Amino acid sequence: MIGKEQTERALGIFDEQGIDSLFLMNIQAKDPFFYYFTGASGFESSLVLIGEEPVIYTPGFEMERASEESWIKDVREFSTKNTLKDIKKIVGNNIVGVNWKFLPLRMQEKLQKAGIKTKDVSEALLDLRQYKTKEELGLIEKAVKATKQIIEKIDTSLPGNEIRAELLSQYAMKDMDEFYRAIVAYDADSAVPHYRGVSKPGKQCLLVDTGGSYKGYGADITRTFLLEPEKELKEIYSIVEEAQKAAIVLIEPGARISDISKVADDIIEKAGYKMVHSLGHGIGLEVHERPNIRTGSDEVLEENMVFTLEPAIYIKGKYGVRIEDNILVTKKGCKIL
Repeated sequence: MIGKEQTERALGIFDEQGIDSLFLMNIQAKDPFFYYFTGASGFESSLVLIGEEPVIYTPGFEMERASEESWIKDVREFSTKNTLKDIKKIVGNNIVGVNWKFLPLRMQEKLQKAGIKTKDVSEALLDLRQYKTKEELGLIEKAVKATKQIIEKIDTSLPGNEIRAELLSQYAMKDMDEFYRAIVAYDADSAVPHYRGVSKPGKQCLLVDTGGSYKGYGADITRTFLLEPEKELKEIYSIVEEAQKAAIVLIEPGARISDISKVADDIIEKAGYKMVHSLGHGIGLEVHERPNIRTGSDEVLEENMVFTLEPAIYIKGKYGVRIEDNILVTKKGCKIL
């Protein structure tokens, strides 16, 4: 069950971060770490206190669902006044780690007023999430497999909005959610990396960037379908394909991210074009996670990292080609999911 192993990992960084417990909230926005540590979907006005004995606080009408979904068995009814007193009693004068990005200002003020000492540990938590557990990898693989099956069956003659609607329907049929808003772009629209309009059927190509998510963990796949491509478009497709293959060959534990990104950049630049965005990014509970696969990075790859590789070439006013796959760093190399 998602959450238990992640919590054990988090306990391992408490000393280096100078904290004794971790406090997370789901109020105005869903904090991905709430699900990451509890395995439970977010509920309005819910929070979790992670320590030696984790506790979930949630409204009374959500207590049963929280107990069913989470591995955490201590589920208590949430009320701001009583809950803060409860937390103060548990943590005493120790320092509590928080994720400031998802902690409302009014709650920050209430924590201070209650005498609860806090420290932002969001960066350390984001680093922790780079390394996927066996269970997380299984969920991502399932999402990727289903996404690929769906994208392969796209009708390339339909308007963009109809393709988007069909993608949503197909994800629902597989008991999945859409991980992010799909990009569906024909011809000149495909030269806009994050196109969001309603693209009309074209003659040259169709770019589809989509991903489904399963139990919170998602895929991020892009395919460029060549329709009646002119010579330049075919050449661009081959260049992008070559850049991705060259980068994949270098992926293994200990490989420098900058070297991997640079080999793709060099192939594209040698052909007279330029990459306008990074080569890739981590995926998991969010569509953009660590590591960031870019030239200039001083990081190295480690086993169980999962990220995208999406080399691309865009010719303004004509077309764009992007090929994106999801990659797992294995013990001795890598695996295309």
